[in-house]
Amino acid sequence: MQGNWGDQPGGGGVGQQPPAAPPGGGFGPPPGGQAGWGGPPPSDFGSGGGQPQAPVDPIAMASLGVGVLSLILCVCCPGGLLFAIVALGLGGFAMTRANVPGANPTSKTLAIAGLAIGGVSLLLNLVRLIMMFAGVGMGMLDDMTRNM
Repeated sequence: MQGNWGDQPGGGGVGQQPPAAPPGGGFGPPPGGQAGWGGPPPSDFGSGGGQPQAPVDPIAMASLGVGVLSLILCVCCPGGLLFAIVALGLGGFAMTRANVPGANPTSKTLAIAGLAIGGVSLLLNLVRLIMMFAGVGMGMLDDMTRNM
């Protein structure tokens, strides 16, 4: 026959007292035989495998920033062409510095991004200038034909 609800395995009854808690507040010692909490385990997070990394090249960051600025200026004014050329120059210089052994790999990534954005901005600026001069040239041609 099954025991009643609350019966302990091994034959205790409903009215039986629970076993006494171990001394020390009900918790036994931690596993491993340590008497207390010794702090977090040592971590290798952020150590880069034990070797310090070189800082990110500020010229690579400047290349990316000037490239983004040239892309923004491409929409509103012709000054974006100058900034695109500067972004390409800075990106090329940062690439030569990033290819040195021991350089931070993030510098190379930023230099590539600056080169790419500067190149796209240069192309967009050149297309804009060609369209602008073609439009002006066509307007001058229309004026000349009307006067004839």
